[in-house]
Amino acid sequence: MAKNIKNVLLVRNAYTWQYGGAERFTLNMAQVLGEEKLANPIIATSVTDLRRQAKKLKIPAIRNIWMKNETHRRWAVAYYALFIPLVLQYAYFILRHRIDVVTLMGRDEQIFGSIAAKLLKKRVVWIDHGDMKGIFSEKMRFMGRTYQWALSRADEIVTVSKSEREKISDAYTGGGLRSITAINNGALHKRQPTPRTKKLTKSMVVTYIGRIEEDKGMKDLLAAATEIAAENRSVMFYIVGKGSMEKGLKDEISNLNLSSRFKFFGQVDDVYGVLDQSDLFVYPTHHEAAGIAPLEALLSGVPVVATNVGGIPEMVTPDVGVLVPPHQPVMLKEAILGLISNPDLLRKMGEQAIKNTSRYDFREIVNKQYRKVLGI
Repeated sequence: MAKNIKNVLLVRNAYTWQYGGAERFTLNMAQVLGEEKLANPIIATSVTDLRRQAKKLKIPAIRNIWMKNETHRRWAVAYYALFIPLVLQYAYFILRHRIDVVTLMGRDEQIFGSIAAKLLKKRVVWIDHGDMKGIFSEKMRFMGRTYQWALSRADEIVTVSKSEREKISDAYTGGGLRSITAINNGALHKRQPTPRTKKLTKSMVVTYIGRIEEDKGMKDLLAAATEIAAENRSVMFYIVGKGSMEKGLKDEISNLNLSSRFKFFGQVDDVYGVLDQSDLFVYPTHHEAAGIAPLEALLSGVPVVATNVGGIPEMVTPDVGVLVPPHQPVMLKEAILGLISNPDLLRKMGEQAIKNTSRYDFREIVNKQYRKVLGI
C-alpha cells in the first residue's frame, strides 16, 4: 500500500459470545478498507467470534479490556478504578499501531477511546448502532457527564439509519450536540446476484438470520410458523445464528411436532450459502437500528418480511418486501403466507432487490460516504 495510507482502529466491544450486526459491520468495514486500499484496518474487540473472523480474513485484531456490565451501577468503584487504565489501553493501541483515525462503536470505548485519541491528537469517529439514544435516557451522573464530554470531542458522529439519528436528537437534552450524519447500513456480497431460475428445494424456504433471542421476535416467529405449518405443508423454516433461546426454541418446536419443518444451522461464516436456498427472509425483531441480515437477503435477491421498527423501513421498501408491526404473530403469519402463496410476486420482488443492489452494497457506501467521515 502507498505510504500515505492511514491506519484506522475499529473498536467494537460486546459480550465474548455475541456476534451480531454491529460486530459484522466492524468486520465488513475492515474488509472494505483493506481490500479497496483505502486504509490499514486494525480491529480491537472483546468478541471472540469477531477476532476469529478477522483472523480468517487476515485482518489484524487485538483483544482489549471491556467491562461486562450494561449499566455500571453495581460496578461504580471498579469503574472509577479502571478509568485511567482503560484510557491508557487505548493510548497504547494508538501508539503501538501508529493509528491515525480511531473509530468507536460502544459506550465504554467511546469514552475511554476518545480521551486517549484526543490526548494524542488523533481523529475520532463515533458510529452508533442503536445504543446512544438509551444512554442519553439513563440517569447516571458520572458516566452521563463523562459520556457527553467525550461526545463533544468526537470529530464525526454517525448513525446507521435516519431513524436512529432522530431518536438520538429526541433523547438528548444537553447542549452542544454535534451534527450527526446518518449513513444507512449496507452489506457485502462477494458474488454477483442473479434472479432464481430454479428451486433448490422441494419446499418453500423461509429463512431467519440473527441472534436467537426473545427481543428478536423468535416467539412471534414460532407462533406464526405453527399456524403456517397447519395451513401449508410445503414450507420449511431455516434458522441461522445462536443465542440464549436456542435450546428452549428447539424444545418447544419438538413439543409441537414441528422438528421436520425447522432446520437450525447455528453460526455460519457464509450466510449467502443459506440465502441461495431461500425463497423468503423473515426478520420479526422488536427493535433494530439497521440490521445487516435483511440487507444480505436483498443482495441475494430474496424478498423480506420484517417488522417496521427502527431503520428497517428505510431498507425494506414495498417493492422488495412487506412490513408488519412488532409483537404481532398473526400479521407476521399473514404476510409470510401472502408472499409464499404468490410465486410471481416473490420473483418480481427478488428481481427488484437485485436492481437495487447499489443501495445495499457496503463497498459503495464506504467509498461514497465513509471515506469522507473517516478522513481517508
